Amino acid sequence: MEFKGAVEEILPDGYRIAGRTVRVDGNTRIDDPITLGAWVEVKGVLQSDGSIRALRIQLEDRSGKDSGTREEGKKGDNDGKKGDDEKKDDGGKKDEDHHKDRPEKDDSD
Repeated sequence: MEFKGAVEEILPDGYRIAGRTVRVDGNTRIDDPITLGAWVEVKGVLQSDGSIRALRIQLEDRSGKDSGTREEGKKGDNDGKKGDDEKKDDGGKKDEDHHKDRPEKDDSD
C-alpha cells in the first residue's frame, strides 16, 4: 500500500503518519531524515494489527511543485527569442539611427 501524509509522532519503532502507525525495521529504506511535521510518502505492507510495515519512506514536496525544473511560459522564458524586446524598444530603427549622425556625401567634387 502507498499513502502520503504528515509525520505526527516519532515512535520507538517507527512513526505515526496521517493517523496511521508506520513501523520500520532494518529493511526499511529511508532516503532522508524524517522529522515531525515532514510530508512523506510511505510504501509498505498492511499488518494484521492495522499497522503498516514500511518498505520505504520518502520526503515529499507538500505543494506538489517540482522545485528543480522550470515550467514553460513562466516569467523569464523567452522561447528562444532573446533580444526581441530590444528591437521593439527602438521601433526597429537601429540602422537608421547609426546613419543619422553621419554627414551626407557631397558628390559635387
